[in-house]
Amino acid sequence: MNTYFYELSGENAKEVLQGLEQALKKLDFVLNKRLLVSLEETGLYLLIVEAAQKPDLDLPLGLRVWSFTDGDKA
Repeated sequence: MNTYFYELSGENAKEVLQGLEQALKKLDFVLNKRLLVSLEETGLYLLIVEAAQKPDLDLPLGLRVWSFTDGDKA
């Protein structure tokens, strides 16, 4: 299982990531999703996705993505 982090900040960051979250619901290889908001930086959101493969999504400009896997497998 892999973990993907989608980070976005700004006025509509929450809405954009919620839209991505909705798109992910349609993918059967996505196991888990979780939207977080920063305690330290206003308007910063992080969508955490656990999936068997990297979702092929149409991503907005300014969105940062990190991809991780189990450290024992690397």
